[in-house]
Amino acid sequence: MLEQLEALFCREDNRHSYLNTYVAVKENQPQNVLGILVLYSGIDGLNMDTNLKKWLEQKNSPIIQIDPEAHLDEFYVDTICVHESCRGLGIGTILLQFAEEIAKQKGFNKLSLNVETEKFSAISLYERVGFVVTEPWTIIDEPFHHMVKKL
Repeated sequence: MLEQLEALFCREDNRHSYLNTYVAVKENQPQNVLGILVLYSGIDGLNMDTNLKKWLEQKNSPIIQIDPEAHLDEFYVDTICVHESCRGLGIGTILLQFAEEIAKQKGFNKLSLNVETEKFSAISLYERVGFVVTEPWTIIDEPFHHMVKKL
C-alpha cells in the first residue's frame, strides 16, 4: 500500500500528488514534519479523480466510486493533519491561513473542506477561523459536514 501511495505522490495527475502537498516544518529542523496540507481546486479534483480511476484500472483494481469532495468553484482542503506532539500549538491555524493565501492567489473566493460529523475539536477549529457548515456531504458512504469559508 505504501509503495502505491508513494507512486501516486510522485505523479502529477492525481489528488495525492506532491504538487498538491505542503508540509509545515520548524525553520531550523526541516527534517521534522509538524503538519501536512493537501489542497486543490474542485475542478482539478474532478479531473484528477478521472486520472486516478484510469490508474486503478491499469492496476486491475476493482473500480471504486470516487466521490466528489468539493464544488467546482471551491478551493478545497483535502487533508490537514498536525503531528500528535504538535497539536494545540497553532499549526493547524497556520496551515489553514496558508491554504487561504494559495486559494486567493489562484483566484478563488471560497475555501472548503469536509470534516467527519463526530470530530468536534476539528469542527471547533474550523469554525474559529471562519468556516461554516453549508451542507451535509457523503464520502464513501460516511457522513461529513461540508464547511466553507468565504475569502
